[in-house]
Amino acid sequence: MNNLFAAALRCSGIFPVATLLARRSPRILMYHRFGEQTRSPWPDRAIFERQIRYLRSKFQVISLAELTESLAAGSPRQNAVVLTIDDGYEDFYSVAYPILRKYDVPATLYVATDFIDGHTWLWPDIVAYILQRTTHRSWTSNGRVPKQTYDLTVAAQRRAAWSSIGTGCVEMGVCSRTALLQDLAMELGVDVPPRPTPEFKPLNWTQLREMAAHGIEIGSHSCSHARLTLCSPQELDHEVLDSRRRIEEMLDGPVRSFCYPFGKPADVNWSVRQAVIDAGYGNAVVAYSDADLTDDLFGLRRFGIGADLDHFRRIASGAAVVSAKLRRLSRFTSPQPG
Repeated sequence: MNNLFAAALRCSGIFPVATLLARRSPRILMYHRFGEQTRSPWPDRAIFERQIRYLRSKFQVISLAELTESLAAGSPRQNAVVLTIDDGYEDFYSVAYPILRKYDVPATLYVATDFIDGHTWLWPDIVAYILQRTTHRSWTSNGRVPKQTYDLTVAAQRRAAWSSIGTGCVEMGVCSRTALLQDLAMELGVDVPPRPTPEFKPLNWTQLREMAAHGIEIGSHSCSHARLTLCSPQELDHEVLDSRRRIEEMLDGPVRSFCYPFGKPADVNWSVRQAVIDAGYGNAVVAYSDADLTDDLFGLRRFGIGADLDHFRRIASGAAVVSAKLRRLSRFTSPQPG
């Protein structure tokens, strides 16, 4: 039903109908990176500006703070869209931020403080760096990730290797993951520098201060982007509390919003959610969407956005929201086996 509904909207040009039906369902958009060049999977300047102009012309683009205040008051804004950005890469500052300033559009940026401080890479970038730099023509994974041989001369196979390694890393604690990445670098003959290279460069605190003064809310994305459900109680407190304290120390302002690293249902259990509440945050966002978009202030759903403009319009218009609600309705109305 989801695909058929989306196809019908594309063919008939009735995205306004979806917007009408979804007008009481705020959409929170989730970005990660921005491209400096065209044909990137991430929005470049031209595509991002088209997206922002589209949003400004058709919806109320409000801050996350405005949204949560209206939700708490029981009167959510109609046709509301919120922008969020995860991780804290410098390409947000160079590509997206000038466009947001140009159109006076607010956004919430979630940063991992160890990444901003230059203490660490984000581990998916380490995997990407190793696979990009190796001169080895193939690689056979060991038992810590699904065993398979990858032809590293083929871009699609490098992406598959990255995905396989990433899937394994998500399930590991910090020590096991660090050991795996060290072994991978050794096996593929790549020296990983202590700080991220330019293509993986983080923002700095000076840039964050500037943006915080011009409509960009800065939220916490933990210290090290750890999978919080695998953390000990002490590690969990460190990730949730110390990241907030670090941002408040460096930006001299309150941090109200938290973004769960990875953010899938398996990444947020009761202990993690309660730790975020106990740390004093006012809301938190996840990295998936369903029909319960804003029912839980500590589990606000989001829609991932990239460079695909058709996908972007489907999300922004509310078509994806309507599809999710129709799927839920169909489950309740479908005949049950006797």
